[in-house]
Amino acid sequence: NKLSSQLKLLESVEQMDQVGFIFSKWKIIGDNGETIESPKNKFDEKLIFENLLLKNFILFSSVLINRKAYQHLRGISQFFNHSYDYDLLLRLSKSYKGLYLDEISAYYRIHPQNLSKTQFIQSFEEDFAIIAQYFPAKVACLRLVNIAITYLMVAVRKKEFKTAFNVLALVPISKLIVHVVTALQKRISRAIG
Repeated sequence: NKLSSQLKLLESVEQMDQVGFIFSKWKIIGDNGETIESPKNKFDEKLIFENLLLKNFILFSSVLINRKAYQHLRGISQFFNHSYDYDLLLRLSKSYKGLYLDEISAYYRIHPQNLSKTQFIQSFEEDFAIIAQYFPAKVACLRLVNIAITYLMVAVRKKEFKTAFNVLALVPISKLIVHVVTALQKRISRAIG
């Protein structure tokens, strides 16, 4: 059903060669199959790249990828063990159009052994490296600050102070602060007049 629905959506588009991928709704379920969350994906298809920089909201198993786009971008990067899907989706959305199918086509099961829980430091480092490629874009700056603060708080809470120090060492704080302050100044100027 997923594949046929996504192909039907693709066939409805005039310029199919510009579409790099199609993704759809998904649900988070628990160990017993109970629905924990149904992420709300309301966004402008023209801003998929910008939204992905802010948060990885696409479940990779819900994605259908255009083979020519995949080959053009040289596929999955060998540099990432956990976030290869996020890297590929960012590259696809930056170079190609993405389409959203408003149907549930995949489920993500939450359990104690999820890699995002058991190997969060490696995930953090990979997410950080991926987003840093798009620095100094303002959206990337905001996400880098957000990721750094989140992982710093987790490391301190777990009393992993060496990890917390390593997080601080990765963040180009002065550059991030300058970009965030500049963005805020522009917003305030627009709001005032």
